[in-house]
Amino acid sequence: MQVALPAPPYSPWLRLAHQATWPRSLRTGSGRRRRLRDWQFLLQVTGSSWLWFEADNTSCSLAPGDLALVPPGVTYAWGLPDGAHLAVHFDVVAQPKLTSPDMVQILTGGHNQPPNGPTPHYEFIHPNGRLTCHSVVHTGRPRRWQERFRPLLRQWARGDFATPTCRLEAAAVLAGALADWLHLAALAEPSGLPGQRAVAALVDELSARPPTRDLDIPALAAQAGLGETSFRRLFFSLTGTTPRSWLEARRIEHAAHLLRDGGVSVAAAASAAGYADPFHFARVFRRVRGCAPRAWRQQ
Repeated sequence: MQVALPAPPYSPWLRLAHQATWPRSLRTGSGRRRRLRDWQFLLQVTGSSWLWFEADNTSCSLAPGDLALVPPGVTYAWGLPDGAHLAVHFDVVAQPKLTSPDMVQILTGGHNQPPNGPTPHYEFIHPNGRLTCHSVVHTGRPRRWQERFRPLLRQWARGDFATPTCRLEAAAVLAGALADWLHLAALAEPSGLPGQRAVAALVDELSARPPTRDLDIPALAAQAGLGETSFRRLFFSLTGTTPRSWLEARRIEHAAHLLRDGGVSVAAAASAAGYADPFHFARVFRRVRGCAPRAWRQQ
């Protein structure tokens, strides 16, 4: 399913957060077709339910600890669950005038859960490229995610979610939850993208290293068990940029931190970021940061 992400800057905005428990006696084999005008996190806490997505006519079961993300504009059906679920509706870019329950469009007709196939996945299209990932991830720790969302549940229960303090708290919770969900979803290999887990693990490994040298792309592709073309494509789908540009940005960020907070010279910052030639470092720094290293240090 292709989903267009709005262009930044992003401004997470809480619209609704609740937790509900449904008895098994109310469970049904069909779900109403619906479409959202905002985003939704859906956490299965206990019991089970299912989601069906119209775009590719596939469904997936939700067990305790499963966390789904439903973007706006996607037509889906949700099987009435037994047990407890937690739902959070939010915007990536704020729409203050959209209120609950207007963010949910109930469509005509229902749908029975078809046999499960591969977990449906999204292809998020954003200004810098594409990101492909599963629609549902298994967190393994429903209580941990309950705790993450608890401040939002408290805000909604008290009815004070519109105050400036609560809006800032909600934005922080939503931004962190969305970033972590995307990371978990990228680690789960979507159908048709073998090797994405290996590339994601490699990105994590590279992120833990000091960004002090250039990347050997063929060697990294071999480490991930992929050809160079597939490696570059999957790397771009995970990070939104090429391996070379990704490392260059990290090296310049490292140097910028040393220049402003570490009080080091331009030559020392260049060397620490893995640039043997200070003049080449200065050209790259200006291209990435928009100013010369010396001017950055003096700001």
